[in-house]
Amino acid sequence: MAIKDLIGQITEPNLRASLEWANDLTTSNIKVPKSLEDVNKRAEMVNKLDPNFGDIITAYTSYDSKVKDEYFNSMTELTKELIPDIKDDVTRVSTIFRLWAGCLSTAKTIALETKSGDNTPEIRKHLFENLINPLSDLDPIYKAGVEAAKLFKDLREQPTSFEGVPKNSPIVVR
Repeated sequence: MAIKDLIGQITEPNLRASLEWANDLTTSNIKVPKSLEDVNKRAEMVNKLDPNFGDIITAYTSYDSKVKDEYFNSMTELTKELIPDIKDDVTRVSTIFRLWAGCLSTAKTIALETKSGDNTPEIRKHLFENLINPLSDLDPIYKAGVEAAKLFKDLREQPTSFEGVPKNSPIVVR
């Protein structure tokens, strides 16, 4: 399945906007840079930047290019020191959009419960098999975010469950 088709299946608006925007900026074959090799650092980075993603859907869907540009520029500045080995602003912002989406989509899936109710083993299995694992196969940066999801949840001291998560999933369980 094509990456755009998989992104089209994402129902959470901010996660979908993040990946759509990342795809508009660059292809999904960005390699994981040295600054993101440590999975613990990835989890910490997503945790630090997560509050900045609350308005991504507003910025991405805005008809006012100034709103979109301001959001993009703020992400450019926020990520300069965090991902110093990617010099190109467009690639760096695309990278953080993909990393955040992979981490958050997985973190929501392994959560015991969500705002919309309990996560069941069946829901987890379905999301991993039909969305998270296939996207991970197509996008190394998204996959790097998936790997960091459990550590991200641990940083927030939020309970998780791996019931239903396929054994071949890239998530790092420690």
